[in-house]
Amino acid sequence: MVITGVVSVLGMIDIGLFGTGGHFVRQLTFSPSQVLDGRKLWTPFIYLFLAPDPIVLALHEIFGLWMFAAPLERSWGQRRLLTYFFATGTGAALLAMLLEW
Repeated sequence: MVITGVVSVLGMIDIGLFGTGGHFVRQLTFSPSQVLDGRKLWTPFIYLFLAPDPIVLALHEIFGLWMFAAPLERSWGQRRLLTYFFATGTGAALLAMLLEW
């Protein structure tokens, strides 16, 4: 949650809170076609930490992670939850690339 908060606040500062998107945000935004072209190969792993919209950051990232991740972490443990988080997030990106291809 801390990494998501820091990256998202930096993204909000970069785009001027309600702008069109600065350099930092463009570098972290996932685009299946750009990954398939060999550009931005890091974005399927990094986009999970970017929520440059304040509403999305507050409701989806912070509230959602607090509501659902906390009980799962208590039940599964930190390592299994992180594995699940990255596997589902990266898996969604891979599926989007497959559908784009």
